[in-house]
Amino acid sequence: MIDSVGMMNIQRAIDYINSNGTPLERARLAALIEAAPAPPQALEPFLTLQNPDGGWPLYNQPTLPSTLNNTCQALNWLAELDALDLPAAERAFVFIVARQGKRGLWREV
Repeated sequence: MIDSVGMMNIQRAIDYINSNGTPLERARLAALIEAAPAPPQALEPFLTLQNPDGGWPLYNQPTLPSTLNNTCQALNWLAELDALDLPAAERAFVFIVARQGKRGLWREV
């Protein structure tokens, strides 16, 4: 979405996301630009990716194990969408805290 003089064309980027983005991507765009709440149907496919341990899987692929990185990214997206009050967010926080080491550090396994 860079024009011939190296400037980003914001409207083209918005149009691209609205035309080609997932429901979650479109909801994030609307939240960032219009402060619009996320419709539940936009969140549902994303929330179903959460693993039983409360984390989100590597690359957001359902068959892969949870990672701290993807779980933190999921919480960031939920924060953008003003959805940190959902039970999924609470489970994600529990996942992160449970993986904190005795010295206060986190390490991906």
